[in-house]
Amino acid sequence: ETQENDVEMRAFASEADDYDLAPNSRRLVVSVHGELFTVPVEEGDIRQLTDSPARDRFVDYSPDGKSVAFVSDRSGREELYVAPIDGAAEALKLTDIDALKSGYNWSPDSKEIAFTSSDSKLRKVNVATKQITEIDTSRFGNISTPEWSQDGKWLAYSKSDASRTTDIYVIASSGAEKEAHKV
Repeated sequence: ETQENDVEMRAFASEADDYDLAPNSRRLVVSVHGELFTVPVEEGDIRQLTDSPARDRFVDYSPDGKSVAFVSDRSGREELYVAPIDGAAEALKLTDIDALKSGYNWSPDSKEIAFTSSDSKLRKVNVATKQITEIDTSRFGNISTPEWSQDGKWLAYSKSDASRTTDIYVIASSGAEKEAHKV
């Protein structure tokens, strides 16, 4: 009886908003209609990670394959969240900044996430403590999605100067050094 059944069945075909391949290449995390799922590449079960009226998107596996980061509007504005890939716990909100998150990347050790936002700032957040460190800012436009060096000590990104020319910069990921080096 459909009146007594609390289970809702949905079928999705080629309607993914975005996706990311796990570091071991065995599963994908997929955003479909604002919900996150992990799906096997070959065989296995589909697992639903999120279930809310919010829109969860811009998914990215951590390098260690244990977590997935994503942007969600569940708090009323877009914030960065992280959830365990096994779905064993609720997603943890990492940021509380009134600006759109435009790009992010995990550190190689999966302990931090560097991100940019619509307020033209480059920041990083410690996943365990949720401590946010401002790394750089741009007075002349947005900053591109940061890329980590393999050892995690440096961040590379681009930003515009006063003449609106875009240049590439490298800065220490610690946040201690406030001077970026133009490449």
